[in-house]
Amino acid sequence: MGMVGPSPASGSSCATCLRKFSVHFRRPYKVGEKPRLNPNSYILKYNGEYGFDWLRDEYIYALTETGISNVKNTILKQSNDPRVIQNLKLNYTSGVNKIVVFGTEYIPAHLAIFATNVKKADPNASTTINRDGALLSIEIHQLAGDDSTPLPSNDGTELIFETTDPVIKISTKTGKEKQNKVIIPLSIFIKKQSIRDLGRSVNPRKFYLTEDILKITCEEATTKGGAVIVKARKIGNPKEEVVGILHVAANNIVPKARICLVNLRVNKNPVYQPIGLEYRLKYQGFNQALVRAEVVKSDDFDIGDLYLKYKSKDLGDFLDKYFNNARVPNDINSVVHYDLGEDFKRDVCKLYEKYRKINLINSDNTKETYVFFSNIRFEKPSNSVGTVSRLLGSAVRGREVGSGSTVKWGNSVILTRDGSTDLETVVHEILHSFGVTHVFDKDANNNRDFSFHKGFTDNFMDYQDTDHKGKSKFAFEPAHNTIKKSTPSNQNSLLRCQWIMLRKDRSVH
Repeated sequence: MGMVGPSPASGSSCATCLRKFSVHFRRPYKVGEKPRLNPNSYILKYNGEYGFDWLRDEYIYALTETGISNVKNTILKQSNDPRVIQNLKLNYTSGVNKIVVFGTEYIPAHLAIFATNVKKADPNASTTINRDGALLSIEIHQLAGDDSTPLPSNDGTELIFETTDPVIKISTKTGKEKQNKVIIPLSIFIKKQSIRDLGRSVNPRKFYLTEDILKITCEEATTKGGAVIVKARKIGNPKEEVVGILHVAANNIVPKARICLVNLRVNKNPVYQPIGLEYRLKYQGFNQALVRAEVVKSDDFDIGDLYLKYKSKDLGDFLDKYFNNARVPNDINSVVHYDLGEDFKRDVCKLYEKYRKINLINSDNTKETYVFFSNIRFEKPSNSVGTVSRLLGSAVRGREVGSGSTVKWGNSVILTRDGSTDLETVVHEILHSFGVTHVFDKDANNNRDFSFHKGFTDNFMDYQDTDHKGKSKFAFEPAHNTIKKSTPSNQNSLLRCQWIMLRKDRSVH
């Protein structure tokens, strides 16, 4: 998709010529922090209700202090490697029509929402997910060479927002219009000019941000993929210039992720799960990748009761290893060494397969993902004197029967006493089991050469700590927040490439 219309010279005073600017769609977001209703609120303006990804400034510009010094750096680790920067940009430009705005590279944003309000039953649509669509902001960038003066509010410039698929609808904040074409004066979007310092050796950006102004919905049917194209024109001149685009992901095929939640018991003490887990998975997690997460089974797997019934050696050995011989003073549950975590995952799956009479969990023969919660603590002394490291949870990864030397993500996850109630930890580990990797690691299996500094994104697959023992700013909570465990911490988003990883996992079908 190319440009349409004139490209006037900088500084032109032609009554029918356009100034040079580009239009970008954004969701609620602030660099380095969570977008709250106000600074003292625990309520977020974005909580994963829809999938949205864009090339964020802090990825490639030195905006953030990522180390122990006060020097600002990029979030992208490999920012000095043009090849890796290109690989990052491909996350946003591959598989879609590209545009160039006034000769300037344009990197589009991507939206993933379910179809809703359908007139006839459609297994790929939803009556609840994205029923209200995605309320987005508009950010206008003045382009280099034509940014010496602000954009005029009275020169008759209009923005035309038009969809390429009739089922994709555009509304203002009220959500009532639901049109395929909306024309809005540019003056609505340029009330106040802002300037963003983009760091070393880069000219500051002059831009205008209008928050929560356009709502996008997918109505009446699913789509094979489309876009909202933004064109600019001046009253009196019929020619139009393409100045922006939002790509809307295909939602005509929405697979399911079948999840089983299992309380693993070695005693009669409580085993906890996080508040709001099923809702988080379905409405604020997997939905971003247009996958429908369903908890299809909840189970209590009591090793002690099974041992009393069968008196079998494997059950007795498990109880001795993880409970009877792992008791410590003043602790009603057991504490085992951190390094037994891998044994634990393997032992749990073997017992569950045998005594619940199911197929091998970590194999191509199982279509469900099993999440095991326990009250066992796994710990070891850390490098700091007097402190310990504790395992929160872990997804199975390794060689499987019939897979030869190939290492695969399995179909199971274990959560320990210290991670079982933390919503972000549980979702993080479940996503691992669906093949989604850390954002701070490269992923050769998915042709992802880029990685980010740990703890500096709001991604589900980031951590709440940084490489330099700091705490992610995304993890900070208002002091008065008394319901932290039922609200998110720093993790609530997925990259477009992670949508693809999740959708192609063998457990999604």
